Amino acid sequence: IRKQKRINEVKTDFINNITHEMKTPITIASAGLDALEHLVPATERTNFYLHTSRRQLQLLNAFVERIVDAAVQDISEFTLKKEKIDLHLLFEELVRSHSIVPGKPVSFQLAGDGPVFIEGDRLHLETAFHNIIDNAIKYSKASVEINIDIIDNDRDCILKIRDNGMGIPPQYIKSIFEKFFRVPQGDAQSIKGFGLGLYYVNIIIKKHSGSISVHSKWQSGTEFTITLPKKL
Repeated sequence: IRKQKRINEVKTDFINNITHEMKTPITIASAGLDALEHLVPATERTNFYLHTSRRQLQLLNAFVERIVDAAVQDISEFTLKKEKIDLHLLFEELVRSHSIVPGKPVSFQLAGDGPVFIEGDRLHLETAFHNIIDNAIKYSKASVEINIDIIDNDRDCILKIRDNGMGIPPQYIKSIFEKFFRVPQGDAQSIKGFGLGLYYVNIIIKKHSGSISVHSKWQSGTEFTITLPKKL
């Protein structure tokens, strides 16, 4: 009992320390954005960059605030904070955010008629979709193409996220949602990660009473299909 109590104390201290360390740069970066808004002449382009940066800092800050809830207990046990969400607006924001990330050229195609409403936890869903898009960019060739289809039917919303990346060898498909699993890909192993991204995505989709599947061919891209119940 004493050993278990000590483990819990160490775990709590670690979570508190890491959240504190993350909050400090967020606060400093937010202050820097405030200063830029007053010092830099306002143009449509500067307003776009400032808005996007501020939005991402707000998301990061909200996520740090909730790390304690998710980390103190198992990730599959935390409580969602649901609200009405338009998936079209959510993905438009995601596309805008990724459009200013330096590195490989990325082109997005967002298809489907909106709005399409679901009831879900905006922070966790946005983070889950970000993980899929981020993987598509990281595990891709020099130029990235990402197609996002939002399909509306009577009861469900179906999302299809396709890329032209490296793909996943067939023997690893069934393991990609497992905790800490990373596909062995030779040189691609230089890409940093902990094998938690798709595990997290799978947990979040299931907690929203949805489902996720993947179709992929090695060196021919990957497609994730996500089904979520609509808000009626």
